[in-house]
This record gives sequence, structure tokens and C-alpha cells, in this order.
Amino acid sequence: MTRQSKRIILLGSIFVLGFIIFSAYSLLKSNMDLIRQFQRFSVTVSNQTDSDIIALEAGIVNGDSKQQFEQTIRSGEEIKIKPKLSLAGEGGVYIKYKDASGETKQQAVCSYTESLSGYSIVTIEPEKVIVKEKCM
Repeated sequence: MTRQSKRIILLGSIFVLGFIIFSAYSLLKSNMDLIRQFQRFSVTVSNQTDSDIIALEAGIVNGDSKQQFEQTIRSGEEIKIKPKLSLAGEGGVYIKYKDASGETKQQAVCSYTESLSGYSIVTIEPEKVIVKEKCM
């Protein structure tokens, strides 16, 4: 095998490897939403109100498993939490939050889950709460 044919094989191999890596990256990037559904459950909370959220709790609806988060979510800020909850069978997940005025509200963020995987995006606005859930 000549030196020139070895170079051609090497360059061809590099090209094919680069194409495979690029294709795999593109496929993963376009399906990131699908992949997130199989990861440990997370909640992204976006505070679009005029006051800070001073207390946050995540828990299982009609269950004993819950976790407190000692993090203030300032007005206009967004945080992501991964609550460590336990679930036997099936159930739902809620968040309970308290604003700076002391008002406490509760919102379902995952209406049905068997495995506590996936995610929810919660936008808290002055008059309503918007929940986008992709949980399993």
C-alpha cells in the first residue's frame, strides 16, 4: 500500500467519523425534549410576579414524601429543582410556594407519574400559573 493511498484512507476515515459525530449531535439536540423525559424528575420555576417567592416545597399529592427548598426566587428569576421524592405505585407531584406577603399557594406540576421522571416548567404570573408537564 502506498503512502498516498494510506493518506486517502485516513482522510476518508476522518471525514466519515466527523459525519457520524455531527449526525449524532444533531439527532440528540433535536430530541433533547424526549431524552429529558427519562431523567430524574425536575421542575423549573419562573417567578413572573412582582414579589419574591420566599419558600418552596415539592411533594407527592396525597402522600408523605416532600422536600423543602430554602431558596428565594426573586421577581423575574428562574430556578430548576430536582426534588428527592419517593413514590410507590402512581401519583402526582405538587409544589407549594409562599410569596413575600406571606400568601401560600399550591399547584399540581405533574398530574400523573409512575416513575418520577421527566420535567415540568412552571411559570408563576400575577393572576395565573402556567404548567407545561412532560412527566412519566
